[in-house]
Amino acid sequence: MPLDTSNDSLELIGGKGKSLARMARAGFSVPTGFHLTTAAYKRFVDRNGLQSKILELANRKSAASPLFRQASNNIRNLFDQAEVSDDIVSEMTTAYTALDGDDPAVLSDHRQMLKICRNCRLLASKRPT
Repeated sequence: MPLDTSNDSLELIGGKGKSLARMARAGFSVPTGFHLTTAAYKRFVDRNGLQSKILELANRKSAASPLFRQASNNIRNLFDQAEVSDDIVSEMTTAYTALDGDDPAVLSDHRQMLKICRNCRLLASKRPT
């Protein structure tokens, strides 16, 4: 979904996404990008069985506790090892392709990254261990 989307409901793109969309539409300088919908995120979490693992790791950890950092690292590792499904890769590839725009400097960078991403299934959907 385009970063400056007018369809910026909290349920669709989340709180940070909504704020970014509003800033982009208002003309503020925001990084080039796109929104991954909350539905795509939920599909990713569901297909990889992450929800219960995340809740178990995050259960009753205070941000001040040393266990919080370990829980955070463990949750990050769950995401790093998870598989991104073909439908989400396809959606992200389409969104990334749409970033090309008309700016020659940006266009070159995005085309190079897209070429790399196509070869590694969009930012290496499964990161190397």
